[in-house]
Amino acid sequence: MIYITGDTHRDFSRIIQFCKEHNTTQDDIMVVLGDNGINYYGNDIDTWFKQSLSQLPITLFLIKGNHDLRPEKLPQYQSTTFCRGQAYVETEFPNLIFAKDGEVYDLNGKGALVIGGAYSIDKDYRLVNGLRWFPDEQPTPEIKASVECLVTHRKHFDFILTHTCPLSFVLNNAIVDCLYSDSDTSTEEWMDWVREQITYGRWYCGHWHRDKDCGNVRFMYYDMEPLHRKDEQHDSDRKL
Repeated sequence: MIYITGDTHRDFSRIIQFCKEHNTTQDDIMVVLGDNGINYYGNDIDTWFKQSLSQLPITLFLIKGNHDLRPEKLPQYQSTTFCRGQAYVETEFPNLIFAKDGEVYDLNGKGALVIGGAYSIDKDYRLVNGLRWFPDEQPTPEIKASVECLVTHRKHFDFILTHTCPLSFVLNNAIVDCLYSDSDTSTEEWMDWVREQITYGRWYCGHWHRDKDCGNVRFMYYDMEPLHRKDEQHDSDRKL
Protein backbone atom coordinates (compact mmCIF):
# COMPACT_ATOMS: atom_id res chain seq x y z
CA MET A 1 0.00 0.00 0.00
CA ILE A 2 1.20 3.53 -0.74
CA TYR A 3 0.27 6.34 1.64
CA ILE A 4 1.08 10.05 1.63
CA THR A 5 1.49 12.82 4.19
CA GLY A 6 2.88 16.33 4.50
CA ASP A 7 5.88 17.90 6.24
CA THR A 8 7.18 16.14 9.34
CA HIS A 9 9.93 18.57 10.43
CA ARG A 10 11.82 15.74 12.12
CA ASP A 11 8.78 14.63 14.12
CA PHE A 12 7.72 11.18 12.92
CA SER A 13 5.48 10.38 15.89
CA ARG A 14 2.31 10.35 13.79
CA ILE A 15 3.88 7.97 11.28
CA ILE A 16 5.08 5.71 14.10
CA GLN A 17 1.53 5.59 15.44
CA PHE A 18 0.14 5.03 11.95
CA CYS A 19 2.41 2.03 11.45
CA LYS A 20 1.22 0.51 14.73
CA GLU A 21 -2.45 1.03 13.93
CA HIS A 22 -2.23 -0.32 10.37
CA ASN A 23 0.28 -3.13 10.85
CA THR A 24 2.48 -1.86 8.07
CA THR A 25 5.63 -3.53 6.78
CA GLN A 26 8.57 -2.20 4.78
CA ASP A 27 6.69 -3.35 1.68
CA ASP A 28 4.35 -0.41 2.36
CA ILE A 29 5.40 3.11 1.33
CA MET A 30 4.77 6.46 2.99
CA VAL A 31 5.43 9.46 0.73
CA VAL A 32 6.54 12.52 2.73
CA LEU A 33 6.06 15.78 0.80
CA GLY A 34 9.21 17.55 1.95
CA ASP A 35 10.74 19.13 5.07
CA ASN A 36 11.25 15.70 6.57
CA GLY A 37 14.29 16.93 8.52
CA ILE A 38 16.24 13.69 8.11
CA ASN A 39 19.22 15.34 6.43
CA TYR A 40 19.35 18.66 8.25
CA TYR A 41 22.55 18.91 10.29
CA GLY A 42 24.72 16.92 7.91
CA ASN A 43 26.53 15.14 10.73
CA ASP A 44 26.21 12.30 13.26
CA ILE A 45 22.99 13.78 14.66
CA ASP A 46 21.32 12.93 11.36
CA THR A 47 22.88 9.46 11.38
CA TRP A 48 21.51 8.68 14.84
CA PHE A 49 18.07 9.86 13.71
CA LYS A 50 18.20 7.66 10.62
CA GLN A 51 19.18 4.67 12.71
CA SER A 52 15.93 5.12 14.63
CA LEU A 53 13.81 5.62 11.50
CA SER A 54 15.35 2.57 9.83
CA GLN A 55 13.51 0.42 12.40
CA LEU A 56 10.10 1.61 11.21
CA PRO A 57 7.93 -1.06 9.57
CA ILE A 58 7.44 1.08 6.47
CA THR A 59 9.50 2.48 3.59
CA LEU A 60 9.73 6.27 3.58
CA PHE A 61 9.79 7.91 0.14
CA LEU A 62 11.10 11.38 0.86
CA ILE A 63 10.70 14.47 -1.30
CA LYS A 64 13.05 17.37 -0.69
CA GLY A 65 11.75 20.39 1.19
CA ASN A 66 13.36 23.79 1.62
CA HIS A 67 14.68 22.72 5.04
CA ASP A 68 16.39 19.56 3.75
CA LEU A 69 19.90 19.01 2.44
CA ARG A 70 20.10 17.58 -1.07
CA PRO A 71 21.03 13.89 -0.75
CA GLU A 72 22.86 13.89 -4.09
CA LYS A 73 25.39 16.30 -2.56
CA LEU A 74 26.08 14.07 0.46
CA PRO A 75 28.90 11.55 -0.08
CA GLN A 76 27.20 8.65 1.69
CA TYR A 77 24.32 8.47 -0.79
CA GLN A 78 24.24 6.14 -3.77
CA SER A 79 22.02 6.27 -6.80
CA THR A 80 19.44 3.48 -6.90
CA THR A 81 16.36 2.49 -8.86
CA PHE A 82 13.10 2.83 -6.96
CA CYS A 83 9.71 2.35 -8.58
CA ARG A 84 11.39 2.53 -12.00
CA GLY A 85 12.94 5.93 -11.29
CA GLN A 86 16.29 7.15 -10.05
CA ALA A 87 16.51 7.84 -6.32
CA TYR A 88 19.10 8.08 -3.54
CA VAL A 89 19.75 5.76 -0.62
CA GLU A 90 22.33 4.92 2.02
CA THR A 91 23.23 1.24 2.15
CA GLU A 92 22.78 1.27 5.93
CA PHE A 93 19.21 2.60 5.71
CA PRO A 94 17.48 0.88 2.76
CA ASN A 95 13.96 1.91 3.81
CA LEU A 96 14.80 5.65 3.63
CA ILE A 97 14.51 6.50 -0.06
CA PHE A 98 15.08 10.06 -1.28
CA ALA A 99 13.44 11.17 -4.51
CA LYS A 100 15.32 12.83 -7.33
CA ASP A 101 13.77 16.13 -8.40
CA GLY A 102 12.32 15.98 -11.89
CA GLU A 103 12.09 12.18 -11.91
CA VAL A 104 8.99 10.12 -12.77
CA TYR A 105 8.14 7.11 -10.58
CA ASP A 106 5.80 4.19 -11.17
CA LEU A 107 3.59 4.06 -8.07
CA ASN A 108 1.28 1.07 -8.40
CA GLY A 109 1.26 1.42 -12.16
CA LYS A 110 0.64 5.18 -12.13
CA GLY A 111 3.15 7.81 -13.20
CA ALA A 112 4.19 10.34 -10.55
CA LEU A 113 6.34 13.38 -11.31
CA VAL A 114 8.33 14.65 -8.30
CA ILE A 115 9.59 18.21 -7.80
CA GLY A 116 10.98 19.20 -4.40
CA GLY A 117 12.20 22.45 -2.91
CA ALA A 118 10.74 25.86 -2.10
CA TYR A 119 11.60 29.33 -0.81
CA SER A 120 11.95 29.78 2.96
CA ILE A 121 9.86 32.72 4.09
CA ASP A 122 11.78 32.58 7.38
CA LYS A 123 15.17 32.87 5.69
CA ASP A 124 16.14 36.13 7.43
CA TYR A 125 15.05 34.81 10.83
CA ARG A 126 17.11 31.70 10.31
CA LEU A 127 20.22 33.60 9.31
CA VAL A 128 19.96 36.04 12.22
CA ASN A 129 19.38 33.27 14.78
CA GLY A 130 21.99 30.82 13.57
CA LEU A 131 19.53 28.28 12.17
CA ARG A 132 20.30 26.30 9.05
CA TRP A 133 19.37 27.75 5.67
CA PHE A 134 20.29 26.09 2.38
CA PRO A 135 21.15 28.28 -0.64
CA ASP A 136 19.99 25.52 -3.01
CA GLU A 137 16.59 25.18 -1.31
CA GLN A 138 14.68 25.86 -4.55
CA PRO A 139 14.81 23.85 -7.79
CA THR A 140 18.08 24.56 -9.59
CA PRO A 141 18.24 25.74 -13.22
CA GLU A 142 19.35 22.21 -14.14
CA ILE A 143 16.31 20.66 -12.46
CA LYS A 144 13.99 23.14 -14.14
CA ALA A 145 15.53 22.45 -17.54
CA SER A 146 15.11 18.71 -17.02
CA VAL A 147 11.42 19.11 -16.09
CA GLU A 148 10.80 21.47 -19.00
CA CYS A 149 12.29 18.95 -21.41
CA LEU A 150 10.20 16.16 -19.89
CA VAL A 151 6.86 17.99 -20.17
CA THR A 152 7.45 18.83 -23.81
CA HIS A 153 7.33 15.09 -24.53
CA ARG A 154 5.06 13.68 -21.82
CA LYS A 155 1.75 15.44 -21.39
CA HIS A 156 -0.06 13.46 -18.69
CA PHE A 157 0.83 12.27 -15.19
CA ASP A 158 -1.41 10.48 -12.75
CA PHE A 159 0.23 12.30 -9.85
CA ILE A 160 2.32 15.41 -9.36
CA LEU A 161 4.14 15.26 -6.01
CA THR A 162 5.75 18.52 -4.96
CA HIS A 163 6.85 20.37 -1.85
CA THR A 164 5.45 23.76 -2.81
CA CYS A 165 2.86 24.25 -5.56
CA PRO A 166 1.87 26.52 -8.45
CA LEU A 167 1.20 30.10 -7.37
CA SER A 168 -2.32 29.90 -8.78
CA PHE A 169 -3.12 27.16 -6.24
CA VAL A 170 -2.05 29.48 -3.43
CA LEU A 171 -4.08 32.40 -4.73
CA ASN A 172 -7.18 30.37 -5.63
CA ASN A 173 -7.40 28.35 -2.43
CA ALA A 174 -7.24 31.06 0.22
CA ILE A 175 -3.79 30.38 1.63
CA VAL A 176 -2.30 33.72 0.62
CA ASP A 177 -1.77 34.52 4.31
CA CYS A 178 1.33 32.31 4.03
CA LEU A 179 2.94 34.78 1.61
CA TYR A 180 4.87 37.87 2.66
CA SER A 181 5.13 40.92 0.45
CA ASP A 182 8.80 40.16 -0.20
CA SER A 183 8.37 36.39 -0.70
CA ASP A 184 10.25 34.89 -3.62
CA THR A 185 7.52 33.18 -5.65
CA SER A 186 9.68 32.31 -8.65
CA THR A 187 9.37 28.55 -8.04
CA GLU A 188 5.60 28.75 -7.68
CA GLU A 189 5.36 30.86 -10.84
CA TRP A 190 7.48 28.35 -12.72
CA MET A 191 5.27 25.52 -11.47
CA ASP A 192 2.30 27.37 -12.96
CA TRP A 193 4.07 27.16 -16.31
CA VAL A 194 4.61 23.41 -15.79
CA ARG A 195 0.95 22.98 -14.87
CA GLU A 196 -0.14 24.66 -18.09
CA GLN A 197 1.86 22.19 -20.19
CA ILE A 198 0.29 19.00 -18.82
CA THR A 199 -2.78 17.23 -17.52
CA TYR A 200 -2.77 15.28 -14.27
CA GLY A 201 -4.98 13.15 -12.09
CA ARG A 202 -4.10 14.74 -8.75
CA TRP A 203 -1.53 17.23 -7.50
CA TYR A 204 -0.26 16.71 -3.95
CA CYS A 205 1.84 19.32 -2.14
CA GLY A 206 3.20 20.02 1.33
CA HIS A 207 5.02 23.18 2.50
CA TRP A 208 1.99 25.33 3.32
CA HIS A 209 1.10 23.60 6.60
CA ARG A 210 -2.48 23.07 5.52
CA ASP A 211 -4.70 20.02 5.20
CA LYS A 212 -7.09 21.01 2.45
CA ASP A 213 -8.80 19.10 -0.35
CA CYS A 214 -9.45 21.29 -3.39
CA GLY A 215 -10.71 18.94 -6.07
CA ASN A 216 -7.72 17.43 -7.84
CA VAL A 217 -5.34 19.52 -5.71
CA ARG A 218 -4.51 18.24 -2.23
CA PHE A 219 -2.63 20.33 0.34
CA MET A 220 -1.18 18.03 2.99
CA TYR A 221 0.30 18.55 6.44
CA TYR A 222 -0.76 16.20 9.28
CA ASP A 223 -3.25 14.10 7.32
CA MET A 224 -2.25 10.64 6.09
CA GLU A 225 -4.19 8.86 3.38
CA PRO A 226 -3.76 6.33 0.57
CA LEU A 227 -2.28 7.84 -2.57
CA HIS A 228 -5.06 8.00 -5.14
CA ARG A 229 -6.47 10.04 -7.97
CA LYS A 230 -9.56 12.08 -7.22
CA ASP A 231 -11.62 9.97 -9.61
CA GLU A 232 -10.62 6.82 -7.68
CA GLN A 233 -12.12 7.82 -4.35
CA HIS A 234 -13.70 5.03 -2.36
CA ASP A 235 -13.87 3.97 1.27
CA SER A 236 -10.09 4.10 1.63
CA ASP A 237 -10.20 7.83 0.90
CA ARG A 238 -11.38 8.53 4.41
CA LYS A 239 -8.64 10.15 6.47
CA LEU A 240 -6.77 7.53 8.44
